[in-house]
Amino acid sequence: MKSERGVFQKRSVGGSHHAYQKTSVLMLGVYFFLGILFVLGQLVPGGTQQVANGESLPQVLLWLLVGALFATDHVLNRYVSVQGRLLAMREDTSRPRRQLGFVLLLAGLLFWIVFATRNVLGQGNLRFAVNGCWQWFAWVMAIIVLSRIMVQPRIHRGVQWLMIALAWLVAIHGFYQVFVSLPADRERFRANPEAVLREAGIDAPVGSATYMLFEQRLQDDAPTGPFALTNSLAGFLVPWILVLIAQFFRKDFWAHQRSLARFVGFAVLACLCACLIFTKSRTGWIAVGAGTFAMILSQPQVFRSMRQSWQGLWLGDLAEGHLESDTKSSGRLVRRNAIGFAMSLTIALIMSIAIILVGLYWWDPKLLSEASRSLAFRSEYWRTTLRIVADHPWLGIGPGNFQAYYAMYKPVLESETIADPHNFLLETLVTAGFPALILLMTFPFSFMRPIHATEKSGLVGERSMGFQASVQENHVGPRALRSAAYALFVGAFVGALAVWLGSGAVGPIPDYVPYLFAIPLVIAAAIFQFLIVERSQGTSDVKTLSAVGFGPALLGIGVHLMASGGWMTSGICNSIAVLVAGLLIACRHSNSEEQRSSSHRSDMVSTESMARRIPPVFSFGTLVMAWLLVVVFYLTAWLPRQRTQQIEAEVEKRGGIDESLAIAMLNADRWNPTGFRWLADVRLTQVKRELTLNPNGVAPSFDRFRESAQAYLAADRINWETWAQLGHWELSISSASRESLTRALKYYREATQRAPGDVGLLTQAALAAWMAADRSVMKEFLSRAEAIDTQITHRDRKLDKAIIFWPADVGPPSTSIMPSVWQAARDSVNLPLGWVRAEPVYRFLRSQ
Repeated sequence: MKSERGVFQKRSVGGSHHAYQKTSVLMLGVYFFLGILFVLGQLVPGGTQQVANGESLPQVLLWLLVGALFATDHVLNRYVSVQGRLLAMREDTSRPRRQLGFVLLLAGLLFWIVFATRNVLGQGNLRFAVNGCWQWFAWVMAIIVLSRIMVQPRIHRGVQWLMIALAWLVAIHGFYQVFVSLPADRERFRANPEAVLREAGIDAPVGSATYMLFEQRLQDDAPTGPFALTNSLAGFLVPWILVLIAQFFRKDFWAHQRSLARFVGFAVLACLCACLIFTKSRTGWIAVGAGTFAMILSQPQVFRSMRQSWQGLWLGDLAEGHLESDTKSSGRLVRRNAIGFAMSLTIALIMSIAIILVGLYWWDPKLLSEASRSLAFRSEYWRTTLRIVADHPWLGIGPGNFQAYYAMYKPVLESETIADPHNFLLETLVTAGFPALILLMTFPFSFMRPIHATEKSGLVGERSMGFQASVQENHVGPRALRSAAYALFVGAFVGALAVWLGSGAVGPIPDYVPYLFAIPLVIAAAIFQFLIVERSQGTSDVKTLSAVGFGPALLGIGVHLMASGGWMTSGICNSIAVLVAGLLIACRHSNSEEQRSSSHRSDMVSTESMARRIPPVFSFGTLVMAWLLVVVFYLTAWLPRQRTQQIEAEVEKRGGIDESLAIAMLNADRWNPTGFRWLADVRLTQVKRELTLNPNGVAPSFDRFRESAQAYLAADRINWETWAQLGHWELSISSASRESLTRALKYYREATQRAPGDVGLLTQAALAAWMAADRSVMKEFLSRAEAIDTQITHRDRKLDKAIIFWPADVGPPSTSIMPSVWQAARDSVNLPLGWVRAEPVYRFLRSQ
């Protein structure tokens, strides 16, 4: 057995055996898809609502395929090839046990997310919940795969460089928006606002709340890049700014890097910082400051100086009371030095803050004057979220349903109905309850060990284990690693082409013009990376690469996400997954180093006992689970989305919806309320046709219509818009059925309970009460609408910006009111058919 072990070492470490000098086709596919995923996650626009709508499902599918391919390659190499079986015998068998706790943590988190998603059935929008649930699976899969492949320094540097290159591209996109596209869009909007709204995919009349919100954001000079919001752009830039800053703390960067490499590093860092400044994201600036401060404190010389200073201060106090006179004078000297150090540090910090504040006020006074207002908004978001949590503490409300619940719980004088709580801890808490939050918060404890080891040994001047040592440990040759790195960047190039040439198949297409200027620079930097930087960084081990900047970067993005939303989106998830994977690798290598220094148990344990300690069921079970996730995702998310998109294309082709298409949409996705709504619309049209043919009010399709309407209600009961839609349907046929008017008032009243601050909805309910001759209810709703309209400070939520549903052929059943009286209250200019402005209707109802 000894001779066999020696032969294996010679083949694997020497790097001459064919099996370990080439990367398998499956692993090349893994690296290829990773490159595509990183590009799609950062360049395809997406936010919280886009995740709920399923626009990120192509990326989720790719992440699940990456995990399945990786698991398949692992099993084939470990249990099929001869060298793989020998390698499995010699591997450190304690690694699965060390990682078992982390795996159970991830499994428990996903299990609880699935449980919370299942709880949405019958209450909220289950399709939104399922789509959001799969985004969690994609994030966990990204962490698992990246923590396994980034152990190779070349792959680690490739992933890190790719993310920094994407940040560079995004920053150039931001500059293009600030100086070119936003001024041009404002000019076009002033000339033809309807055309600009159509291009943005927004259907809103002039003067409405949506119109005003779009106009307000268009007037803002802050860039969004390819993201949905400015804060999302800042959240992506923050961690990679900190990773670049950390490179300048490394001694080998100044000792071994060429001047050109240092110049490129400074240029990219300056570009990212300038774009972050233009975002005007105060939380982003604070996050970079907090991460940089933590990075400085993590340096051994700074930490040692602070510790000695504070120890000197304490020893000086002890010396004053208990030591000899000469010792007292020494203690006083040390204490004065400590006080001087503390005062210098405090003064420098105060002066830095003062200079920053003066600079911000000189640049844009609103950055300071509106800071308290922005904080007040967020505090209101958080208080409302906590009220939701108080009613749903254990399972939460499920993914993708926050906006519907928020409309019901928010104060009536608050303006926007937000899509997420603008705090990643509260977002997790409201999504899946306290168990999910506790499981998520145990993640940082997994990183305590590598961060502590980094502080103890120091990032500057750290002695490296060497690239060849990491190759020996992971049993992969340099040629194979080079092929893997090439596959990663080829995948990134293909992903960039897919973004603009895929006709929207992978998500909304961003503006390509700014990238035409940036991509040549990135290609030149890639050549520079492979030809120059790789040679100078050839002696960096994976622990040093993972430790440098990843901890402060994760801290920085965490600080930013404490007051910003959308952390469970592709653009932010990818960055967090890379950082978490890097810190897990650092932790793993810290444990491996301790075990190698303490004992050599792997050389003393027999091969047979090792084989018994590594059960194959663990690897095969992982393989089955990975492919099972792909199958389940295909059946529950991908296939329904493909079918619904085909039906939507057919509707657009035919120019309308008929009952066959509505039933097809319903059968394509039972969890999507759209099919139920289409079917109810079609059957309502049949009811109106029958009422036209039979003026006596007998319509055989009444029961079928109401059955479909109730099914639509059951598919999204928590949403106030669902109840309001049922009210609109009943109101549209109320002229032929007194019962429909009563039902409409019932549905509107329920809708106002789920959105009590909407003045347009309150006016809608008052209109239905007036038609039903219920004067007391009408006065109640009018009084509530008046109180909100007079007290609310947000112009976009006032009564003159609201619209309500009032078809032209619907009026009060009483003949004592002349039609010309109530028809004069209409003002339907530039509004969709059947919709009128709320303010003239409100004034008319007040006169009644």
